[in-house]
Amino acid sequence: MKLYWSIALLAGLLLGLFLLTDNTPVLENKTEIFNVDNTCDLSTPRRAVRSFLFSVRNYNRDNFTGFDCLTKVVSSPADMADDNKSEAVKKAHDIFLLLENLNYDIDDDIPETVQGDQIKLNFEYEGQQLELGMRRGPYGWHFSSTLFRNPELINLVKKLRHKYAKFTSEKMEGDTFVQSLMSPYRTFFTLKSGVEGKSHDNLKAAVNSLDMSRFTALEKPVYGPILAVMLYRIINSCSSLHLEELSAAPDSEYAPVFMVIPEMGSITMHVVTLENGRKAWKFTPHSLQVTQTCYDDTMQELLREGTDPFVGRQLPLHIVIDDFVQQNYPQLMVKYLNTNIYKWVALFVLFLVTPLVVRIISYLLNIVLTSIEKKLPKGIIPPNRRKFVLPIQVMVVGYSWLALVGVLILYKDLMIFSLYGVKIIGTISTIWIITVVTNLSCDVLTATGGASIRGTMMLIIAQIFKLAIILMGLAHIAQLFGQDSTRIFAAMGIGGLAIALAGKDTLENIFGTMVIMTTRPFAVGDWINFLGHDGTVEKVGVRSTSIRTFYNSELIIPNAKFITMPVDNLGRREWRRYKTTIGVAYDTPAENLNGYVQGLKRLVLNHPKTRKNDFHIVVNDFGPSSIDILVYIFFKTEDWAEELIVRHEFIVDALRLAEELKINIALPTTTVHLRNETPDIYPEFQSDSHAINEARNYANRIRPVKSDD
Repeated sequence: MKLYWSIALLAGLLLGLFLLTDNTPVLENKTEIFNVDNTCDLSTPRRAVRSFLFSVRNYNRDNFTGFDCLTKVVSSPADMADDNKSEAVKKAHDIFLLLENLNYDIDDDIPETVQGDQIKLNFEYEGQQLELGMRRGPYGWHFSSTLFRNPELINLVKKLRHKYAKFTSEKMEGDTFVQSLMSPYRTFFTLKSGVEGKSHDNLKAAVNSLDMSRFTALEKPVYGPILAVMLYRIINSCSSLHLEELSAAPDSEYAPVFMVIPEMGSITMHVVTLENGRKAWKFTPHSLQVTQTCYDDTMQELLREGTDPFVGRQLPLHIVIDDFVQQNYPQLMVKYLNTNIYKWVALFVLFLVTPLVVRIISYLLNIVLTSIEKKLPKGIIPPNRRKFVLPIQVMVVGYSWLALVGVLILYKDLMIFSLYGVKIIGTISTIWIITVVTNLSCDVLTATGGASIRGTMMLIIAQIFKLAIILMGLAHIAQLFGQDSTRIFAAMGIGGLAIALAGKDTLENIFGTMVIMTTRPFAVGDWINFLGHDGTVEKVGVRSTSIRTFYNSELIIPNAKFITMPVDNLGRREWRRYKTTIGVAYDTPAENLNGYVQGLKRLVLNHPKTRKNDFHIVVNDFGPSSIDILVYIFFKTEDWAEELIVRHEFIVDALRLAEELKINIALPTTTVHLRNETPDIYPEFQSDSHAINEARNYANRIRPVKSDD
């Protein structure tokens, strides 16, 4: 941390020294932001044509704006009463198509003042003379109604429409063009309408007029809108080439040169072939480089001359900030290491604020994690908080720097390093967080789900989900470097197949996982016997299953084994069998022996955890040293631990019953009996029924009848 603040102090001193020694004059004259004139001025032929062109372009954008104006220009008041909307629009499109393809200068070829109420405009198209008549009406100048009945004009319109259909139809053979970029005229109009438009989509359309083949897919969204605005501002303010002078022919033999900047190059267009095979006129990559290099100096020069070059709507944040500094603090526009000094100041401020942001994130996350940990089930050990806090800190700080660098710095190498570096860090951090959260969820599910099939299924799905997230993250990182996502996943599929063929055991383990998911032979928490090993299923993964044996060792079994080997799932028993033999001494009276057997049965019937039917307690055999009583009963318990408790209770009750009835439990040994002159004293019973009743009474006292409730 000391090194961090030492660097911050050094950077602050350098910035302060640079600002104190800079003597760039402050501009005193500031003008208002340029507004495009949207009025419909038909007072002169030239203004009427300008208003007509502007209205048709606006109408083409939204099929609404400019309709009233274009109607007045193409129709006289008498015709307007007869024409419907579609007829007026058709006339406007015919005239607009002609004017787009005629080579003329609106300032030189269309007069401003005219003597009289009508005028004939003479044009030439491919050696053919064309005459357009205009008249003065109540609303101003408009095209003559006889114009739309002229056979030569109708044939020329048809010829142009066929020509443009050839250049824009994808179904026809030959070179086809994108309609909005089919000529220098259309391309510059797309740039102009996009920058001056009212919606953000128009600015995106303006970016299409730029040849950004030298930019990567990650850079285009950042650089595109900024360069489009810069390019249009320079052309709009400095170029002597106007929109009306550009060629509207897709097959134009020359590219327009908007301006030439000494020692830098020219701003021009060329024809490019797009990925879909269609062609388009676009501003060259070198033009974009020239624009970016000379933009700041050009804007400052225009401001000194009293011209406001800041046109555009819905501007990128970089342009908004740059315009504010250009107009209010021009001394901060001085470049240091090829970057404006105000951008270094902003980065320095972010450098100072970063430690504070890191501390705030840590504080807030600790509060959230503390609240979550209190709600975790008992037995869950929460992961190290640093595993959550660190990736989130990296993501927030990284994206903060990315946002500021993307807004301020246009220095290509630094921008590329920042964009790719932070995107990769963000992707890795996201994978990191998802993995930690998934692991914690698995622990909670294991602790609360017990031996549920649903819990086991969720654990397997969680493992697959983590693997999928990692693969998607790697694909996303590869996509940042221009790799197609479809090809990436296809390569993963081919690579996976190759790995599967090379590692047959791995493929079998995956199939084994699918068998576990579909047939569900066991769940986490089940007591199983597999290949002679007893234990409790602790974890089910994509490749293997972990079993905790009763020796507390961990047994890892590949999932492929479960395809062919039988699994004895002891945890799914509805009743847990208990089979044993109780040996009693040979000198036990028959009445006592019979009473003891009936007492054992009563113990089973009175216990809440035993099955009350289909059990057997009988004198079964004469053993080597005892009379053997077979005990074959069933317990209803959830797990092995509870079974041991119930078994313990039954055995103790059987011993107490034996004490009451004076039943000697025989030892599995050979005993030499010496005749005892003094006979043993046994309880005297009058009959078998008397012994049975007394034994049952003893049994009822030992374990009274309890209801299942």
